[in-house]
Amino acid sequence: MVRKDILIIALLVVFVDQCTKLLVRSILGTSHQLTIIKNIFYISFIENTGAAFGTFQGQNVILTIISIVIIGYILWYYQKIPNNLVVRLSGGFILGGALGNLIDRILLGKVTDFLQLTFWPTFNIADSAILVGVIGALYYYYVIEHKERFKRTEKTSNNKQSYKRGTKNG
Repeated sequence: MVRKDILIIALLVVFVDQCTKLLVRSILGTSHQLTIIKNIFYISFIENTGAAFGTFQGQNVILTIISIVIIGYILWYYQKIPNNLVVRLSGGFILGGALGNLIDRILLGKVTDFLQLTFWPTFNIADSAILVGVIGALYYYYVIEHKERFKRTEKTSNNKQSYKRGTKNG
């Protein structure tokens, strides 16, 4: 049976991302800023022709290709993704975020960013989803998978010791 959880999560991320970007573009526009928490958090319409932290400005074609490669890899690897909630949620967030920003790049030639913290570059829902997905994937591979590997190694080691003891006594 094909597991659809990652695709459903990705589609939800794309939906929320595109709806929020549309609202910001149509209601707020470039001339206004909405204060959420004074001196900390604002909603501002920014058109980003680059990647995270303002890097690769004007490199839309390269960033589009990179997005397509990431999306293709996730879809190709889809059936091999471990059946673990953390890693599957992470995959859905990364896929949805990459798709959300890819839609902007293809349709608008730039990405709409609007969440502005005074201590962080302006970002959007897709960027947030990618970040959460990457953190979740790192947590899975470096914490959960590491513990599972340790348990398997410990079990194998115990089995070898039991076998050696059994051979001596037998």
